[in-house]
Amino acid sequence: MTQNNLGAMYYNLNAYGQAEAAYLEALEIYQRLALDNPQRYNVYLANTLKNMGYLHQALLRQSFDWAYRSSGMEYTRQAEAALSFYSTDIPLVKSYGDSIAKLAMYFEKVAEDDLQFQAQVNQVLPLEEQVETETGPAQKAGKQVEVVSLLEKIWQQYPQNETIMGRLASAYGTLAWHQLFVRQFAEAEQSARKGLDIGPSREWIHTNLALALLFQGKYEEAEALYLDLQDKPYGDSTFSQAFLDDFAALEAAGITHPDVEKVRALLKTE
Repeated sequence: MTQNNLGAMYYNLNAYGQAEAAYLEALEIYQRLALDNPQRYNVYLANTLKNMGYLHQALLRQSFDWAYRSSGMEYTRQAEAALSFYSTDIPLVKSYGDSIAKLAMYFEKVAEDDLQFQAQVNQVLPLEEQVETETGPAQKAGKQVEVVSLLEKIWQQYPQNETIMGRLASAYGTLAWHQLFVRQFAEAEQSARKGLDIGPSREWIHTNLALALLFQGKYEEAEALYLDLQDKPYGDSTFSQAFLDDFAALEAAGITHPDVEKVRALLKTE
């Protein structure tokens, strides 16, 4: 049960690899226990199998890897089999059964509805890879415009799809970064704001918005962002360190502004 709960915690943190490892530990134990005492342990086994189904649903939505549909369906099928040991009059069994049925419907429905969606999203991946292989900043920015344009077209067809919205928000944030390196500061501001409008939870885009503002001479607006975000976590460090790293990367490319030193002093003293 502890391994199952640990998996659920990791799942809620979007740490899917660690979630799967914990769930698999729980499954191995529950499967052994259920062999000797199915009346007691099949319900726990069904719950963890259900959780694995939800995990593979999330992985499918995140990666568009069709193999997760097959594995998710298999975990759902096993969960149904384990739960069939009990009467549906039991409230917990009914609750689990309803969730498992919804998962089964999702995996069946995704095969019917999302094949075209999958094919369109797959067209984005080569473009994203090309951005990384381009050598010049102008070429990177130009290729990233193509990524954004393609994602915009897909979003128009699937306006409620959260995965595409997230991808598009991040693509705009990345475009803003590349536009900074070709001194398109107003355009970078516009791209960053668009990304934040679509995906407000992607706080990292603020780093590029702050730079775009700073390099346009909009110091007060930039300063407000730096002060608001500097102590917040960013990866393994803080936004403050990310800001300083960004300054260094731009300066290495010969791009700076007199107000950069003011912000450096601000980040060191606040």
